[in-house]
Amino acid sequence: MPAYATIAMSVVLCRRVSLQKIPVLCHRIRKNYFFIFTLNLYAGQPEISSWVGRQMKEIDFVLDNYLATSITTVAGHSQRRKVVGGAPTIVDNIIETDLPAILKKLVSEQGRNASEYKIYGSVGQPNRYVAKIPWVAVLHRTITSSTTHGYYIVLLFREDMAGCVLSLNQGFTHFKRAFGTDELARRKVQEAAEVAATYLTIPSVFVTGKIDLSATGDMGVGYEEGAIVSKIYDDPSTLSESVLTVC
Repeated sequence: MPAYATIAMSVVLCRRVSLQKIPVLCHRIRKNYFFIFTLNLYAGQPEISSWVGRQMKEIDFVLDNYLATSITTVAGHSQRRKVVGGAPTIVDNIIETDLPAILKKLVSEQGRNASEYKIYGSVGQPNRYVAKIPWVAVLHRTITSSTTHGYYIVLLFREDMAGCVLSLNQGFTHFKRAFGTDELARRKVQEAAEVAATYLTIPSVFVTGKIDLSATGDMGVGYEEGAIVSKIYDDPSTLSESVLTVC
């Protein structure tokens, strides 16, 4: 099989979409996702409204407090805490409830039907250790219904909480299941990102390809390798509405 065909299969992994349909899929990505990069998700202007200011404060709160709230002491030893249903920390609640609600409101204010999008955040699965890289994702239901596969926009917090990244990314779990090993899956998801980017008109303020999340786990590295186009916020004090208004 030609190399380009192998890469193309990675792009549409397990969807059985032909090579000729990739531009169509990317058109749907542009139509249903790219407007999200224009949203006033994080504004640093002194004259911003109190509602927008709340967004900034909540992201700042996550960056300032997530690492500390991720650790607990058991029998005198420090370890990552487990996610317990019904008992979220303030940080958990911001990621899983407040930020998704803000995004839903912003999607609606852009004239979109919010019911067409699945918008949710995660700090990890119940009864497992809290995620090293929490996230808030925006999925268009005609493109994907889960962050495990397909394409979606996701706000990723760096593992070291030195910043966050708004990224058009891919479901790395799907690649792991299809290719068996983490090494091969990472290579294939990166190839898929490169091909997908060739079908998108990307503004110069975006970063294409691999991002740095300071990841140490396989899923975090998968996010890094699977990034198609991203906007990086590594210095929250310099952010303004204008840095998101690019489309």
